[in-house]
Amino acid sequence: MPCKVFCWKCGKEIKRQPFCEQYEGRFCEDCYEEHMANYKAVLYEYIAYKTKVMFERAMRFMEKAGCNMTEYKKFACAVQKHATENPADYKSSHEMVAAVVMLKAGFEVLMNYPVGKYVIDLYLPEKHICLEIDGERHNGKELSDSNRDIAIRQLLGEQWEVVRIPTKYIEENPDRIPEAVDAIYNTKKKLRKQNGGFLPNSYSKREQARYAKAMVYDTVKNQS
Repeated sequence: MPCKVFCWKCGKEIKRQPFCEQYEGRFCEDCYEEHMANYKAVLYEYIAYKTKVMFERAMRFMEKAGCNMTEYKKFACAVQKHATENPADYKSSHEMVAAVVMLKAGFEVLMNYPVGKYVIDLYLPEKHICLEIDGERHNGKELSDSNRDIAIRQLLGEQWEVVRIPTKYIEENPDRIPEAVDAIYNTKKKLRKQNGGFLPNSYSKREQARYAKAMVYDTVKNQS
């Protein structure tokens, strides 16, 4: 005989089918609606505080790096306003720093922009650049990152490049991010021109991982 289920809030017995998703198993119908209304209010407040904390952390990165914050004020305020109204567009403080600096440099910036099944950290349409901010979680993921970059260029076109900047660089050299982005883009274009549209094995660990896998595949294929 099944055990009776009682509402956590009012104590009333819940008459429902097992595994019914509507009430989550803890509340009766009336209490569930009240619970969800309260939960959504708390979630909204949490997201608002989280966005404020990310922005404050971003500004502290810039201050610690010696940036002239007066020069960045207008752009930082624009990012803060946009993040407050669109919190889902910002995943980290490092993305906020990059957005502030790139806006000051005159770039058009679209945050966490969808390209096919992928989401680009900072999408720079005028420059044909997908700017990705790489934290420690990217360590050991060189092959998947390389395959992702290739897939994104296939979707957007050969004029585009995926430029990756590590979070450590953003913390230490925020003023130089635009310069670094342009330099990486131009280097990639030059190397592709010299190598039939491809980046050489020596360019980065991502290319090394991709070429290594290709060599393994060819070896296995030739042996079969």
